[in-house]
Amino acid sequence: MTLEKHFIWTISSGIDRIDLSSMKRGDVLKHVVVAGASSFLAGHLLPMLSGKYRVTGLSRRLGEVVCSGIDYAQLELANYDQFSKIVSSCDIYVPFIWAGTKREERASEQVNEASFHAVMESVRQAIAQGCQKIILPGTCAEFANDGQPIDEETAYRPDTPYGRWKQQLYQETKKLCADTGTHFLCLRMFSVYGSDDRRDKMINSIWGKLCAGASVEMTEGLQLWSFLHVDDAARAFLLAVESEDLSDGCYNLAATEHRRLRDFVEEMREAANSSSEICYGAVPYADGKIPHTLFLSRKAGSIFSWQPKISFSEGIRRMKDANRM
Repeated sequence: MTLEKHFIWTISSGIDRIDLSSMKRGDVLKHVVVAGASSFLAGHLLPMLSGKYRVTGLSRRLGEVVCSGIDYAQLELANYDQFSKIVSSCDIYVPFIWAGTKREERASEQVNEASFHAVMESVRQAIAQGCQKIILPGTCAEFANDGQPIDEETAYRPDTPYGRWKQQLYQETKKLCADTGTHFLCLRMFSVYGSDDRRDKMINSIWGKLCAGASVEMTEGLQLWSFLHVDDAARAFLLAVESEDLSDGCYNLAATEHRRLRDFVEEMREAANSSSEICYGAVPYADGKIPHTLFLSRKAGSIFSWQPKISFSEGIRRMKDANRM
């Protein structure tokens, strides 16, 4: 398989948007490669990178890619063993690709194992090309939720195939980077939301029903929860790309507003000016236990100069504005 057999295109060179004032003669823009470029989070990160770096986005669906100043190449998950034939060089690699993120796929060993091997092989090839930094997206599914606070020091206890294979990816990437002297950062996220996320995600599903005046069936909503806006998450990845001195390791990306789930839902109903009936208790808790989820970032604001800036109220206002467009 050769490079010429792949569809590669650019939406605007973006060169007129690059700030050259601080560049010295001989300086070369770092090359950032983002795999899964049409994914939810990548769609918010790419505009932040455009104009600051040379950026290549790898995606299986080029028709949905709209960010200017980015070079794109089409690459299916099953073909990531061809990474080095598509990408000739790479300074920073951010692999968002994973096929097991939907609820029905999280329980599939086969789907998640295939994703693990695809990402792991692309990481190996990126490092072999001289990649200086790997920024790995992580998930709270790498922990068991027993109602206790989850921070960067919490022991890993994944209880789903999705969580187990993501955790194995973390461990093997961490070891490979240590063995090769490659900088390694892992940013773990919990309950990221935004107006352009899938309609089956919790916030988007509830918001859609409220806006349509449809009834909402859910648990009692007594569990403590938090939600992180996608732009805050994308900004954390941008900072990880930009940072020259951030210590290798794992950093949780967590919102700071922890409330009962029903309090978030009631705020959404008020924002939507909805007459929808919310049927609390229509969905029972598994094992009769209230599944509090307390995802915390102990390193944010100290070791890692990131803090969420977008409140839930502001995030819902943005979703309401998106509905008007």
